Amino acid sequence: MKWYKKLLCILGVILLIPFVPLIVLFLIVLFLSLVFLNIVRDFKERSTYKKSRYYQDLKVPYRKTTRRKAFLQAYTAFKEKSVDIQYICQESNHFEFCIHQGTLYFLPDFDEVRYSQEKEEWTVVYRKYSEESCLSLQKYFDSCLDLLEKEYKDMPTRLIVERSLVNEDDLTDKTIPHALYIVHDFETAFDEVPESFLPKYPQNAKELYELLLNTPDLCGNFELIGEEIHWEYKDLALTIARLYIDVVGLTHWHPSDSEIYDDVCAITKSGSVLVIQKSPSASCVLYKGKKEKCPYAPNKKGFFSKIYYFLME
Repeated sequence: MKWYKKLLCILGVILLIPFVPLIVLFLIVLFLSLVFLNIVRDFKERSTYKKSRYYQDLKVPYRKTTRRKAFLQAYTAFKEKSVDIQYICQESNHFEFCIHQGTLYFLPDFDEVRYSQEKEEWTVVYRKYSEESCLSLQKYFDSCLDLLEKEYKDMPTRLIVERSLVNEDDLTDKTIPHALYIVHDFETAFDEVPESFLPKYPQNAKELYELLLNTPDLCGNFELIGEEIHWEYKDLALTIARLYIDVVGLTHWHPSDSEIYDDVCAITKSGSVLVIQKSPSASCVLYKGKKEKCPYAPNKKGFFSKIYYFLME
């Protein structure tokens, strides 16, 4: 290295030395801030969890993953819907399941259900992108049966799985075993007319239109015109195509193939609410879904914007 380059390096080090304590102090403050935020987040999650009916009824100890588990979601949904169900958490091993009309239902503690073409069998996956974390559906059932206490071992069993855990390609032209009970969501799993999962997402407006015509409890009138579906109900109108949903005169968005049917149902189903916020510069959907879960009141006022509240009855 030439002498002037060495001189420049020495001068650079000399200039940086006064800033070293500041850099170290900044890194310490940043680390402590992250630790503090994690403690606050954990405290809020723990507090919310202990207020849930799931904890109050079953006393399952808190774990960081508990609030995201299907068990809590399912228990909450069944209680909110007043489903005639027996939900059990065994004292001996905290193994959870539910019983409905004489059938015992296991609940998923994995990330995905997948059909293995190579092995020609259904598998459960604990880490979605790891082939080594797969377990055959039969082995999964056997492991669950081993955890059951004696009084439950002779009951008929099924695995209840929400549609979101199953890949669309694995449902096309595949025989789904009876033991695998795939539902749209836990809330509608045991309805008299349960919402069925879609074995194939609609690929065009015609397929979506036919799905909607066969869906119960939708309000308004659907009409297929070319590559668009037009829907009207009272003072609300939608234009629906494969790539977008347009709330006429208010806003629009672009759901994916896997989202568009659910989005349309969330708006048009009897008992649903659509809430839109519109300002001079932008507009957006604040909420779409069941009225009882809507956080917005019909007469809510926006700040420099207008709130539209539509109820399907």
